[in-house]
Amino acid sequence: MTGFSRFRFLLSFVVMFLLGSGVVLYRLPGCDEAWFLNPVVNFFSKGTTGTDILEVAGTNFDGLQRYTFWQPPLYFVSLGFWTRVFGAGLFSIRYLSLFAGLVTLFAWISVFRALRLPPATVWLASLVIACDYTFVMRATDARMDMVSAAFGVSALATYLTLRENNLPKAFFLANCLLVCSGLTHPAGGVLNALGFAALVLFYDRKRLTLPIVASAMLPYIVGLAAWGLYMAQDFHLFRKIFSANAGDRFDGIASPWTSLRREVVDRYLVSFGLKPGVSLAVRLKLIIPVTYWASFLFALFTPSLRRRPQVQVILLLICLFATTLFLIDNNKFAIYLVHLYPLSAGLLAIVLEHAHTNRFLPRPLLVTFFFCFLLLQAGGLLSWVSKDGYHKDYLPAAKFLSGHMKPGQMLMGPAEFTFALGWDLNLIDDSMLGYRSGKNPDIIVMDARYRDMFDYRQRTMPEAYQFMVNRRDSEFKPVYQNSSYLVLFRK
Repeated sequence: MTGFSRFRFLLSFVVMFLLGSGVVLYRLPGCDEAWFLNPVVNFFSKGTTGTDILEVAGTNFDGLQRYTFWQPPLYFVSLGFWTRVFGAGLFSIRYLSLFAGLVTLFAWISVFRALRLPPATVWLASLVIACDYTFVMRATDARMDMVSAAFGVSALATYLTLRENNLPKAFFLANCLLVCSGLTHPAGGVLNALGFAALVLFYDRKRLTLPIVASAMLPYIVGLAAWGLYMAQDFHLFRKIFSANAGDRFDGIASPWTSLRREVVDRYLVSFGLKPGVSLAVRLKLIIPVTYWASFLFALFTPSLRRRPQVQVILLLICLFATTLFLIDNNKFAIYLVHLYPLSAGLLAIVLEHAHTNRFLPRPLLVTFFFCFLLLQAGGLLSWVSKDGYHKDYLPAAKFLSGHMKPGQMLMGPAEFTFALGWDLNLIDDSMLGYRSGKNPDIIVMDARYRDMFDYRQRTMPEAYQFMVNRRDSEFKPVYQNSSYLVLFRK
């Protein structure tokens, strides 16, 4: 790689780091970020691994306060080492995800280079990934998705890079990384393991031998044994909690047509702005999935493109990942597109290169479209910076609470206020306001998630909804409000 080529790829990393840092520093904190840091803080302060900030009384998650069994353990281990070095603050743990995102970007570049895409095409793909709204947003969440992707895509890159010269080594190292991906988050582990299997069958099905396959079993044995030691502390409780977290993920199989409609609408369209009450600027994000779909169809129905081996591989992986998400995630979470959209970015770069080479469109038009697409993605990210919810809403609300809470008072509200007010705060995150637990808070803080829970319980649990309304309106009075939070004190 020439010096100029290195500079071009370095530009992609710089762009992603700058966009990601803006979101890291200015976006509102989320409940997941506090929930997943909670067991790490408890481990170092109390010697326990439970999640005790989230109310689980009366649910199948009861017992989570003793052991965090709803997720595999590797992310929490990674977070523990990270916080020992960089601290346990909100920005610190978000930068772990951003670091993982940069590693994942490097891994995708390695995958595309190993597939022998032209250097210019790989660079275009790297720029699209570096600006991709979904990819960068997940790289700024203090969640396990991007860390799992870093392990998983590194497995694919390792296999493709080493397979020709040393297939046994490539096979073994790739499976070590796949185990780490799955022990970080099951969705990333499953998707990348299936992607790895597809690559092996595409390239090396005739070269596989029994010793090579057998050697890959060792990482799984070690990984499951390590996880098993954690499960063994209370296996019955593990089975209950882990099953509760995964229980409805496969429900879409029972009603495939309804699930397919929700797959398209909820995962790909609603999450990009197809919902009532949003501005035109937000709806413009719909161009992102539409562009990726158009590039897929163009490559699929253009014979000269479809015959190229690397295009066949990418089309295969896109179909495999999209189908698997449809089957294993009935919740239709858009966060899992972090595993799919880098492949779409690579395919878009191939289509643009093909259109330029074959002069389907004038070069100025192609260049304009490409940079407008990047600006659209980056603009969605920069909108979080311009909103500055962290400084405009979160910190003022935290300051108000800090100045008005009395010692011993119970706060019922979003878990993320622990970042500003400390982990010794008497806070319980219970969006049903004590309906199941019977707890009586002194202060309630409501955000968008809590307001959505009112609408959800009105449809699904009328009795709970009535209790929540009575508690909010009869027992409490509003004392502070901004665009993100409403603080209520007991009358």
